[in-house]
Amino acid sequence: MRGPDIERESARAPANHRTRRELGAFFAAVFVVTWGLGALIIFARPQLEALIGPIGIVNQHWLYFIAVSAPTMCAAVIAAVSGRMAGLRELLMSLLRPAQLKWWAVAIFAYPVGLLVYGLLERALGARNDVDMHALLITAPTMAVTTLVLFSDPGALREELGWRGFALPRLLRLCNGATAAIVLGVLWATWHVPAFLVEGLSQATFNFGWFLLGLVSLSVLMTWIFVHANGSALVAGVLPHAILNLTFDAHVFKVVPKTQAIVLAIIAALILAVFGPSLRGWQVSAPHPRRDLPNQGAA
Repeated sequence: MRGPDIERESARAPANHRTRRELGAFFAAVFVVTWGLGALIIFARPQLEALIGPIGIVNQHWLYFIAVSAPTMCAAVIAAVSGRMAGLRELLMSLLRPAQLKWWAVAIFAYPVGLLVYGLLERALGARNDVDMHALLITAPTMAVTTLVLFSDPGALREELGWRGFALPRLLRLCNGATAAIVLGVLWATWHVPAFLVEGLSQATFNFGWFLLGLVSLSVLMTWIFVHANGSALVAGVLPHAILNLTFDAHVFKVVPKTQAIVLAIIAALILAVFGPSLRGWQVSAPHPRRDLPNQGAA
C-alpha cells in the first residue's frame, strides 16, 4: 500500500470496529428478545400463563407485539447508548430522509408489477394460475385506499427502523450492497423462526426454504432502493414490507410463500445482473462519499 492508503485504512479501522460492535449488539439483542419470548410461548406456555394470565390468540397479545417490535426497540436503545441523543436522532431521521419520487414509485410498484407479469406469463403458458389477478388488481388496491392496513402493519412499522434504519447502513459501511443485502436477508428470515413453531401464526403454515429465498430476495430489492433513495428507511423498508404483507392479506397468491419467493427472486436476479455487486451500477467510483448517505464497502 502507498502512504495515503495506509493512513486511510488506519483512520477507518476504529470506525469499522465501532460499526461491528454496534451490529453485534443489535443482532444479539434482537434475537435474545424475540427468540426468548418465542421460547417461553412454545416451551413454557402453561408456566408463563400462570404468571401473566391467558395468552389467547398469540398475535393479539402484548408479548407478541414486543417480540415483533424487537428490531426497532433494540435499534433505538443501542443508538441512544452508542450515540446518545445524536444517535437516536439519526436513527429517527432515517424515516424522514427525502427521496426522489421515482424511488417511491419503485418501492410501491416493483413487487406488484412483478406479480402482474408473472401472472400474465402463467396464463400465456397455460400453467397453474398461482396469482389471483382480481385480488392483485382490485382487492389489494381497494384495501390499501379504504382501510388502514398499510399504516397498521405490525411487521413494517415495528421492524424496519431496526433492519433498514439501523442495521443496513452499518452493513453498507463494511461490505458491498449485494453482500449486505444477503447477510441481512438471512438474519431477517432466521429471526422469524419462532413464528414457524407457534400454532396460529401465518408462518406456521409456510415452507421455510421458500420463505428464506423470498426474504433474501426482498432484501436485495430493498437495499437497491436504499442506496438510491438517500438512505430512506421509509421508502426502502416500510413501504416494500407493507406492500408485501398487503398482497398476503389480499390473498393474491394461492401457494404461500412459494409464488412470492419466485417473483422476488426474479426481481433480485435482474437487479444484480444490471447493477452488479454494489447495486449502484457496474461502473461505480465513490472516492468522495456523500455525508448524508452511509458509506458502502468495496465491491
